Amino acid sequence: MIIRTADYQNAPPEFEGVLSPISEQEVEDWKTSLKSAGARSGLFDLSEEDLPVIGIGKPETWLLQDFLPSNEIDPALLSKMLSRNDFYVIRLSCSFLPRLEQIAIEWARYEIFFYQNNDSEFTVYDLIPMSVTQPVTHKTMFKISPKLSFMQVEADMGSASHGIEYNEMYPIIYGAGAGEEVASWTFQGYKNAPIQGGKFMFVLLKTPKGVGPRFANVTMNANIKAYGALLRAKMAFRDENMKTSKILKLMD
Repeated sequence: MIIRTADYQNAPPEFEGVLSPISEQEVEDWKTSLKSAGARSGLFDLSEEDLPVIGIGKPETWLLQDFLPSNEIDPALLSKMLSRNDFYVIRLSCSFLPRLEQIAIEWARYEIFFYQNNDSEFTVYDLIPMSVTQPVTHKTMFKISPKLSFMQVEADMGSASHGIEYNEMYPIIYGAGAGEEVASWTFQGYKNAPIQGGKFMFVLLKTPKGVGPRFANVTMNANIKAYGALLRAKMAFRDENMKTSKILKLMD
């Protein structure tokens, strides 16, 4: 199976939220910073309609055996790995949509926690992207290595039987959470380029045998530069009384 992020580039988000200030005190501190910088008073009225929009894409989940041909992994290793656990490849996505040029996203962190019901025994076995520190505008390919981890390979895979193809990746991105229950990706603006557009992330998730990841809980925090002053924000959803997390359904 080949997964191409370009195929999902124009897919509408499943949920849309807004980056809202973390507290009323944060707004007051932001106003104080503006006043100290000599900004005109008309800038102090921050409308929710001016704040950046965050889109959370619909995830996709594949059992490892459906994604990866068995003949590409050592049979003994695969049998041992799958005797007590299952592995899933999960595609995640989010998007950043600034509304005003004067209000830009400088930093953001996407976090996701996987579970079935109330208990969790799931482990993030591996994840991509792990580290992107400069623009990548050509095709980038990842496969599952013989040791069951993501591995970057040559972009032109020809007749490859499986892989994940990124058309482009923008810095700065840091992934974290391998070996833990929570995966996260931190995004930073690059020079004078703020964070914007769609982002795709993938997780290789380890679960107890026969127990699939039905749900995931997503949160996002961000630093916004609004009219030149820093404003700390979090993703919130108007249709849920500004709730700051979103539950995604991964599988039935």
